[in-house]
Amino acid sequence: MKVSKTDVPRREWLAVLFPPAAASVLLAAGARDAASTPHGWLAFIAALAAGFVPSILYTLVLAREGRLFPRDSAAIERNRDRIIRVGIPIGWVLAGGLVAASVLLDGFFSVVFASALAGAVLGFWPGILANFIRLRREVWTR
Repeated sequence: MKVSKTDVPRREWLAVLFPPAAASVLLAAGARDAASTPHGWLAFIAALAAGFVPSILYTLVLAREGRLFPRDSAAIERNRDRIIRVGIPIGWVLAGGLVAASVLLDGFFSVVFASALAGAVLGFWPGILANFIRLRREVWTR
């Protein structure tokens, strides 16, 4: 099926606009809860950094290794294999750490959860945007 240049970007812009919109909602919810909790701002900033730093570092590692835009099926399969071997276990460890931090910081669950998730979304967003720009330039202009 041939896709014209004008058809694709209308739908695909949602992939670029949704992450910052969702992060904004999560940040607003976390900030609201942080304002009403003693030492909530400290938890808010720490959780935001804990979500943002690993995801932006991972995006930068992918870009440096040339794995941000895999093109051939072998490269895609290697990425999928690495995700299964490494990415999923790390995700479970990070999620467990988030739950443990929320339990230890009694009453901070909503602040920590919303802030960490917003940070992760914002950390992955530059890679999503770069991929969108590449697809728009290389594929959708044909």
